[in-house]
Amino acid sequence: MNRVAVIDADIFLYKACRVGEREVDWGDEQWILWSDLNNVKTIIDDQISLVVEQMEADRLILCFSDKANFRKEINPEYKAHRKGDRKPMCFLPALAYCKDKYPYQIFPTLEADDTIGIIGTTPSKTNEYVIVSDDKDLLTIPGLHWDKELKLVYAIDKETADFNFYAQTLVGDPVDNYKGCPKVGKVTAEKILRKAEREGQDLWSAVVETYEKAHMTKEDALLNARMARILRNGEYNRQTHEVNLFEGEV
Repeated sequence: MNRVAVIDADIFLYKACRVGEREVDWGDEQWILWSDLNNVKTIIDDQISLVVEQMEADRLILCFSDKANFRKEINPEYKAHRKGDRKPMCFLPALAYCKDKYPYQIFPTLEADDTIGIIGTTPSKTNEYVIVSDDKDLLTIPGLHWDKELKLVYAIDKETADFNFYAQTLVGDPVDNYKGCPKVGKVTAEKILRKAEREGQDLWSAVVETYEKAHMTKEDALLNARMARILRNGEYNRQTHEVNLFEGEV
């Protein structure tokens, strides 16, 4: 089996460009922000080489987000608070550099997370896909993952990934601007779902029930689930670019 590092390149690229920025004091209280693209390229190459070497990958795939985003079509509030945020200097030329030098994937209307989730859950007789990302959202994807702190590959089974997905649906994500269920944090969400497991209740029903107890609707739960759902193999048509939206119960 070929070990393939499936890399969240959005994060790699953003961090490299941010680290490459330098403040320069021109005197008389005048400052500029400066960056050296060659330095940014070196940071990117070093990051990628380190991961590939440490996890003994045979090859890699950089995954980037498309400019279009299907979640914004069904929820205009999704990431709306980020409008006007400045990307770090050299971002676009560094992106072009990555595309020129490394194998990469961008699926139309999808975020990098979704592309990673689809590739990472695609059955293969020749490739062992390992997800490389600092984003906790990827913990909703079953399969192999890279732990950069422990420097090891570990597996998340489907049951655990589904549990994490339902918990995320309850909690929401302020970073991505979907609210989840009011007054339900990470600890409370886990208690609700563990109780449902013990009582033999399916987890989606427990999620909907929690929303309804908060005077919200099943439709509210469904919208949050669609924001939280990182796509897996079979949930996106690569020919038509159609997304199979979550309808309840994985």
